[in-house]
Amino acid sequence: MPFYAVHKGKQRGIYTDWNECKQHIFGVRHPIFKKFATKEEAEHFLIHGFGTKTNQSMMDTLGKSNDTPLAGDNAKIDVINENNENGGSEGSVESINVPPKKHIVHIFTDGSLIRKKSKKGVARLLCGYGIYIPAYGLMEELRYAGTIRDNKTNNRGELKAIIDGLNYIVSCIDDTMVDTAVDTAVAATPDAEFPHKNDKLKETQIILYTDSSYSKLILGDTGVKYRKAGYLVSKKSGEEVKNADMVQEIMEIRDRIAAYGMELVVKHVYAHTNLDTFEANGNRLADEYANIGANRP
Repeated sequence: MPFYAVHKGKQRGIYTDWNECKQHIFGVRHPIFKKFATKEEAEHFLIHGFGTKTNQSMMDTLGKSNDTPLAGDNAKIDVINENNENGGSEGSVESINVPPKKHIVHIFTDGSLIRKKSKKGVARLLCGYGIYIPAYGLMEELRYAGTIRDNKTNNRGELKAIIDGLNYIVSCIDDTMVDTAVDTAVAATPDAEFPHKNDKLKETQIILYTDSSYSKLILGDTGVKYRKAGYLVSKKSGEEVKNADMVQEIMEIRDRIAAYGMELVVKHVYAHTNLDTFEANGNRLADEYANIGANRP
């Protein structure tokens, strides 16, 4: 029987069911978790985590302000647009004009903002986000519906899906970066073997599909510009850029990806098409789960 220890998550604990474990780590910023063969090992990890070299301490080092550009500022983030007149590409994932890497992870994200009126005519906003990771290469299929309770906007739904989705993927692979003795990471499929430190991580490419032009800009040069400005519209006014908290999280996850030598490809796709393509179907599923999250009580 496997034991899943959650050192940092919504609720710390040891679980024997992976689906139950996922509920306590998804949506958490930089969760720390691991699979063990014995309860004794899991109990030790529950208390001590990875020791002094935890995911968060790595992030604190990357995120410190200084005069030199952070890893994410110089990182090459490929942004690809769908310009096909029919609203999507005709080919499969191989049609993406990016040098292939050995390990590829695909992720589709979407946000949803729904305006509803009650029987008394009072308008209310519902907001959610969806994540879809198809079964491909290192990952098994994952579908996730999240709900946003405060500051409800479509853009925040879009960004939250990207933050949670990328953090989840990288945290799955983080395991091998923190401890070189670890060969297996707990991931969407807990028994999957992931790339080892330093070498195979550089062969991993994450392809993120989004129908949000705003998110594409934040993942690109606009996000870099905002960071250099301290996430302020102007220093004189002290006013923050819109969604400054989430933009900062986006930049932090970019740093982690760049620091590990992985490549992030951002592909902009059209929404709500009737095409039967890899990109259109993936976007449709992310949209479906975003709506599920928004409508959750």
